[in-house]
Order: sequence, then C-alpha cells, then structure tokens
Amino acid sequence: MLYNAFRHQVHSATTALSEEEARLPSEIELQSLWFGGAFGRDFTTTNGQPVRIVQFGEWNHAAGPDFLHAAVETGGTTLTGPLELDPHAGDWEAHGHAQNPAFREVILHVVFAPGRKTHFTRSCDGREIPCVVVPPDLIDEALNHPLHARADSKLGRCAKPLSELPASRVHDLLAEAARFRLARKGRHLQRLEDSHGFEEALWQSLARALGYGPNKLAMTLLGQRVPRRELRDLRTNAQREALLFGVAGFLSPSLPERADPEARHYLSTLWGNWWKLRPDHEPDQSRLLPWTFGGMRPSNHPHRRLAALAAASALWPRLARPAQHRSTAFLNRLRTRLVRLEHPFW
Repeated sequence: MLYNAFRHQVHSATTALSEEEARLPSEIELQSLWFGGAFGRDFTTTNGQPVRIVQFGEWNHAAGPDFLHAAVETGGTTLTGPLELDPHAGDWEAHGHAQNPAFREVILHVVFAPGRKTHFTRSCDGREIPCVVVPPDLIDEALNHPLHARADSKLGRCAKPLSELPASRVHDLLAEAARFRLARKGRHLQRLEDSHGFEEALWQSLARALGYGPNKLAMTLLGQRVPRRELRDLRTNAQREALLFGVAGFLSPSLPERADPEARHYLSTLWGNWWKLRPDHEPDQSRLLPWTFGGMRPSNHPHRRLAALAAASALWPRLARPAQHRSTAFLNRLRTRLVRLEHPFW
C-alpha cells in the first residue's frame, strides 16, 4: 500500500525516536489504555508462560493496586484478584509495593519498560507474582507513535517525500491515510467491545467523544470508572447524575452555599444524592481525574460536557438499542437523539 510504504520511508529516515517521542505517556493514560483492551488480552510473562486476561477487573477508587477483581489464565490455572500496572519494571520496588500488605494478593504485574536490570515482582510474604512486559509493537499501535508527539513549527519529515510526489499521488496517499486511520479506530473499538461488551464499549466511546480534545482522557476514565452496569443499579437519574459528577470530583458540601440562587437547588440535589454514594465511590487523592479547564469555549467546559453525558445516561435504553443494529437508518436515529439531548438545568 502506498501509505504503508510512505510511513516506512518517513519513519526510517531517522535512526532513533526523539526523547519526546520515545517517552511513555502518563501512568494513568497507560492504565486507561490497558483497561480499554488497547493492548489486547494475550501476553507472555517474563518467565515465558502464556497469560490471558479473562476479566480486566474494576478500577480501584482507593489506595492500593490499580484494578480489583481481575481474572487471568496462566499455566492452566485461573487467578482472580488485584492487578497492578506500572510504567517501568523497577517501579514495584521503587513505590514500596513489595513491602506493602495491600499488594499481597496481586495476581499480575503489568509493565511497559523492562529496564536494563533484571527485576522480580514479589509480595511482602515473598511470593513471586507473574509479570508481563507489554511488547513495544503493541504500545506503538495503541499510542500511534510517533504521530502522537506534538508537531514542531518547522517542516517535518513528511515535507521532502511529499514534495517529490505528483498531485494525483498525494491525493491517493491522503485517501489511503484516511482509510488507515478508520481501520485503526475500528480495531480499537473492536478490542474495547471484546474487553467489556457492546454496551460498555458504547458508553466509554461516548464519554471519550464528549471529552473534546483536552478532556478526552478524563472523560474516558470517568466512563471506565462509572460503568453502565453500576449506573443501572441506581434507582433514579438524579442518583446517576450525582454519581458521575461526584466521581468526576466536581462536588463539595460548600458548593450549594456558594452558588447563585438559580443553581442552589440543583446543586443541593446533586450533593444530597452524592453524599449517600460517596463512601463507596469517592476517589483517593492519588486517583483524581486530569481535567483541563482553561482555553476552551463555554460549551466545551467539562461541567457542560459531563452534563451531556448525564443526559445521555437518562435516555440510555433509547440510545443503546439503535446502536446495536449498526445499520445506517438506526445510526441516523441515534445521531438525532444525541443532537437533541436536553437537561433542565444546563
């Protein structure tokens, strides 16, 4: 394919990635990608044992391992329990997990950079914990390196080879690039559905789309931490909305008192529902979502985007059913319902 050949030509022009391109993303982004199935299900431990992720588990809101109630198959045995993810293999020791009883029951340690030294993952009672190093090619596919790096203001590596192509070939190249990106997004959605099922994949994808650039990661994390199955267990839409705003970190007991009169009743209702849910759902300070508030239009502010997600949650059965049919007519109906979302306050 023309586009694949072009990518190979451009990326082989330099012998090594720049420091910015080679740097792993933040730990919380790696956690989100992992939970979304971006790296797949099948791996090999550092001891050469195949391991398959049966259940990715649930996000831990408190201190301790990153994910709870995970399940993996390795060596003919199914293990269930917490799962810990670290960017580097040495982080297990550096973060004190080996001496921390909270990590005693971890069933799998997932890392992305093995390091130059040999590292062993052991619990506080000396038990060896299986460790997986995610292969570089899976990381590159999930992150779309090096295209994820921020572009410089100067001409990039594409400039020279593009200047040597006739206009018709550039047009063909751009068309192939569009198909390549579409296929990659399709693979991502397929992995997400394979990991969590259609309904949760739709919910997480909608949350991510509403993140709109600066808050895509934060909204994706919110969709992962507050899954549809948890929202279904609540009795009212007011409770569901309060759970979303509470886990997002946007609620406090003093908020209604400081609000304008027109907002006071709405915020009091939110807080009244949230404080009942708060003990089991409030995130630890180390797990707060990475929101961005500056440099955006009011309609793109995370409060309004989250309100849109809450409005979608209130109509969820009517949104999810058309999407399951995956035909053009049903998807058009889904699009119409999303465009017409309403909220009495927002």
